[in-house]
Amino acid sequence: MRNIKIVVEYDGTDFSGWQYQPDRRTVQGEIERAILHITGEDVRVKGSGRTDAGVHALGQVANFTLKSRIGLEKLRSGINALTGEDVYIQSIEEVSEEFDARFSAIERVYKYFIFPGHSPVRRRYAWEFDRPLDMEIMKKASSFFLGEKDFTRFATKDRGKCTIFTSRIDREGEFIVYTISGNRFLRRMVRGIVGTIVGAGMGKFSPERINDIFEGRMRRPAVAPPRGLFLWEVKY
Repeated sequence: MRNIKIVVEYDGTDFSGWQYQPDRRTVQGEIERAILHITGEDVRVKGSGRTDAGVHALGQVANFTLKSRIGLEKLRSGINALTGEDVYIQSIEEVSEEFDARFSAIERVYKYFIFPGHSPVRRRYAWEFDRPLDMEIMKKASSFFLGEKDFTRFATKDRGKCTIFTSRIDREGEFIVYTISGNRFLRRMVRGIVGTIVGAGMGKFSPERINDIFEGRMRRPAVAPPRGLFLWEVKY
């Protein structure tokens, strides 16, 4: 059996997330369907993480095992021809049998884009936000998420500790961009963090109150919408 690693870019707007769901269009489902059509093999494509409906990726990593001896570039071209214009296999390679896209990863990087205004075009890939935001307060708020902490109160359904290596917010051209990297992430955790940072930036509470959310003394603000979130890179 060959262990095949792929790097996938996708526009999550019209997908019901990464993970396969019967009767719904998902990224994993589209790739598996294409591989079945090309090779006749019913494979399971394992991603580095599950992105929710509407979330995008520039660097999702996945792997699957294959009996077929088909050439890698032929396989990549075939998948790209069958999956539609909103999914693209950027690279493909054969790796050791020990490699696992999820469990071999040591760091995942996400970026969240906020557009300060309204834009019918940009709204597919950013959170349109036309209320004033204090960048200095948001920068201070982002620092409260660094290190190993229990992020259960910022997530949905999942529970547990994560170690955050990077948590910062910057101006990048016309966008406000939040960058976060860590060893693992809980479901909707990044969107919960972004919603909290924006709440502080609006003046709803001081950055120091974020500790109260961690400790259960204050309720987390609503999560940010999915369309501004990108799985940017996975490191091994």
